[in-house]
This record gives sequence, C-alpha cells and structure tokens, in this order.
Amino acid sequence: MPILVLKGKINKPYDLWADEFDANDEMRSLKYGIKSRYRGHKVNDPTEVRVVMYAPSLEEFEYHLHTNSDLRALKNAASDDLIYCIAHAA
Repeated sequence: MPILVLKGKINKPYDLWADEFDANDEMRSLKYGIKSRYRGHKVNDPTEVRVVMYAPSLEEFEYHLHTNSDLRALKNAASDDLIYCIAHAA
C-alpha cells in the first residue's frame, strides 16, 4: 500500500479547504480505499498544504486525483509541486 505525500498551494482559505477535504474522507475510503492520515499547512503560509495518505495502488490514487475535486484543486494549484509515493506500507 503506497504512502503518498502531497504538497501544493490552495487558492481558498485553509479552513474552507480543510472542511471540504475532510467531508470527502469517507467517500475516498469507501470508494477508493484511500485513507487520509494527515493534512496541514505550512506554519507561516496557510495556502501551502501537505497531505499524507495511504492508497491501495498508485493507479487508484491517480484515478481519484483526476476525477474528484477535493484533490484535483490541490493538484491544479500545485502544478509540479505535487509529490507522490514515498514508501510502501506493510
């Protein structure tokens, strides 16, 4: 199971983005098997966020990334700053 770290910029207030992100947690888990483990922002820049997730596969994660707005907004804002798989969980 890949451990994924995402880093990027958001274009809305952090609290609003976090509420929208959290509201999709159950859907991500049930539909795609993606589990969120952490979400936060840089101390001095709440528009620069970090997310740590587990996914069943990179393919499943990428499919979700391209079809669901909670992460697509982060990807679009992040451009090349998005970071993918860093390790595989046991």
